[in-house]
Amino acid sequence: QGALQEASKRLHKSGDEKDTILRYRAAFLDLQQRGLIGEEQRINWVDALRAASLQLKMFGVSYQIEAQQAFQSQAVTDTGPYRLRQSMMKINMGLLHEEDLPRFMAALAAQHAGFFMARECEMQRQGTATNESVGVQPHLGAECSLAWLTMSEGKGEERP
Repeated sequence: QGALQEASKRLHKSGDEKDTILRYRAAFLDLQQRGLIGEEQRINWVDALRAASLQLKMFGVSYQIEAQQAFQSQAVTDTGPYRLRQSMMKINMGLLHEEDLPRFMAALAAQHAGFFMARECEMQRQGTATNESVGVQPHLGAECSLAWLTMSEGKGEERP
């Protein structure tokens, strides 16, 4: 009788798990396709930086990517068997005016190369060219820190 009840509980639980999988499968696959779930896609991130810069006809962008590390946030409490990680990227670019920065961030997000958040940005005025033969030059320099986020199965890692 006890074995029958235990088997019945396991059967019911497996049905609930199947329903959960079916309910969230499309969203999971979408997040996987967009680069949040799985291995980090550094080449896609760099391609997206260049594409956003070219699209807005900016003065180019340079970058440095740090090693991947655990993402720490009080807002993220339970990620199940997955671990949320971040790769910090510093970008530097020249801007014609201050509105170029939010336009660049929007163009970067529109590339769908992954999920990122801007941690901080600093703009500084640059010297203006007095010689008109020089052409259009950036009036501002921007340095931003972006956190590119990825989730992957924990594989025995300790939770952040």
